[in-house]
Parts: sequence; C-alpha cells; structure tokens
Amino acid sequence: MPIIEKLKFKNKIITTLKNAQTGEVINTITTPNTITNTGEELVLDAMGLGNRYIKHCAIGTGGASTSAGTILLATEINRGASIYTRAGQVGTFSTFFNTAQANSGPIIEIAFFGGTSSFTSTNTGTIFNRIILSSGITKTSNYTLTIDLDVGF
Repeated sequence: MPIIEKLKFKNKIITTLKNAQTGEVINTITTPNTITNTGEELVLDAMGLGNRYIKHCAIGTGGASTSAGTILLATEINRGASIYTRAGQVGTFSTFFNTAQANSGPIIEIAFFGGTSSFTSTNTGTIFNRIILSSGITKTSNYTLTIDLDVGF
C-alpha cells in the first residue's frame, strides 16, 4: 500500500552565542533546515528499533549547498553531544560548546547526527539535517555557543 502523505515536521535550528563572562547574548540566529533522506530513515528506525536517535551536533566551515541527499558536512571542525528534552509535541536536541570548543571558524554549517553507535569523531553517524548560515558565527574563547534543534508536529 503506497503512502499517500508524508509526515510533515516543523523544525528549525536556533544558535545562541553568549559572552562567557557576563552571560550577555551576543547573537541569536533561527534558521529553518533541511531534513535529509537519511534523517527521515533515522526517525523511522527510532520508532521501530528504539536505538537510533540523535546523539550529536556537528559544526563546520563548508558552504556547499544542502539537499535531501546530503550525508556529511562539507568541512566538519567540531561536534558535541546533544541532550534531548520534550515539551508537548516539540522535541529539542540541545548541544553546548564551552569556551574551549569550536573556536575555529567561522561556523557556516550545522548538522545533527544519530545512529546505533557512539561517534564522537568527525564524519561519522547518520546525518539527520543540515543548514547553511548565510552570515556565519565567529566564536572565540570569550564565548559559549548553544545550538538547539526543535522538531515537532
């Protein structure tokens, strides 16, 4: 039996750059993003298999265009573990980069990854989504960076 309608996700990525000393928000960017083909498969596997969930957020400096067929970041420079919370029908995957992390830049591309194994090294795991930031984020050791992926129905 063919599927007549695809499940529609409402999703966006929110990046928040803060001064590490004062806590002042320097910059917040909210960007809609592309869910990849493998991201859709990851959601199905999570529902059916229960062990293939989003675990990490990766950042990079590559600006190549993104599509549903994207499987890696163009130029990954760092990744961090994601923490999942849910409020109603919106799930949030949040990743925090401290003052010592992610200071190569500017950060142009962001993606979240899942899968069955622990993959803390670059270019590993199953990509869920990817965005390109038009202006980029320049992070130094003076700042922290939080990246939230909100997904809902």
